[in-house]
Amino acid sequence: MKELGRTSLLLAALVAGALPGFAQTGKPSVEPPPPVAVEYSSKAWKEFSSAEGRFTVLLPGTPTPQVQTQDTAIGKLDVHTFTLTTSMQYGVMFVDYPRTMEDSGAAKQFLDGARDGGVKGVNGTLLEEKETSLDGHPGRIIKVRVGDGYVMRVKFYVVKNRLYQLGVTMWDKDAPEAAARFHDETAARFLDSFKLTSGPVGETSAQSGEAQGQASFVGTEGEVDRLLKRLREENKTVIGNADDAQAQQPSSVRGVVVSGGVLNGKAIVKPQPVYPTIAKAARAQGTVVVQIIVDEDGKVMAAQAVSGHPLLQAAAVKAAREAQLSPTRLSGKPVKVSGVITYNFVLQ
Repeated sequence: MKELGRTSLLLAALVAGALPGFAQTGKPSVEPPPPVAVEYSSKAWKEFSSAEGRFTVLLPGTPTPQVQTQDTAIGKLDVHTFTLTTSMQYGVMFVDYPRTMEDSGAAKQFLDGARDGGVKGVNGTLLEEKETSLDGHPGRIIKVRVGDGYVMRVKFYVVKNRLYQLGVTMWDKDAPEAAARFHDETAARFLDSFKLTSGPVGETSAQSGEAQGQASFVGTEGEVDRLLKRLREENKTVIGNADDAQAQQPSSVRGVVVSGGVLNGKAIVKPQPVYPTIAKAARAQGTVVVQIIVDEDGKVMAAQAVSGHPLLQAAAVKAAREAQLSPTRLSGKPVKVSGVITYNFVLQ
């Protein structure tokens, strides 16, 4: 258990230091935000979902994902981070440990370690702390003074053998009352929106997924759903087969989206997904189906997993986004295509 505690310190420090704009010294590398922030616009806030992370969260933009493998006293661990910089700096992280901390009764010790490591990792000063929970899983909320004028608000949870951590950092020095209130409301909007999606997390999910041999469906709105919704609102979309689309818009097919079914055969470039380390450890395998929308040039505009083992979905979606398909034309004019592309993961 001491090994786990020391590791949690290391990873919490790593993630705190990896939040956008922060060096290992904890000093922000960006200037104070401009007066007008994107966060003021309700349209900027969108739900981001991670199939592998099994969570959703509201963000005023699309975060950048990254995976870093860290050597620790208990072996190599993959640290997954999602970061976004606007007028503020957002970060979400999760990492899976070899065994559960929650059921062992050591959650408090583990969360203490995550708190201490996170504060130390940014050379910060702890201002506030209180206990919280997420769907019955224990957690903490902390507020940390960082550098000269910055404040970081962080939530972290222990869910079986997984540690989640999310934080937002903002310029807070000499902020007038209205700005301070806006900061509090923005932080709460982000931190309180974090939700776990379908299926248990961590070792339990890996074991049950293999034992049951069932496909897992992502139950949240994905980027394909959002793109189709936007296109419908713009009255640019017709969903159907090529004949239907051509019949409905014979003179102008630009903007039309037709159903293409399974698109594997139209792929010119189809990169193979990287087999996630955690999926291999859990002996997860099988077929992942990814829904995609392809633009008029054959490039993938949006992708989301619709079935397959949860530990394999993120890798399949990433590969699908990098695919290139042959363009589809109606009456000699290019159209968008909605369909699926499949990936088979087989353990060697």
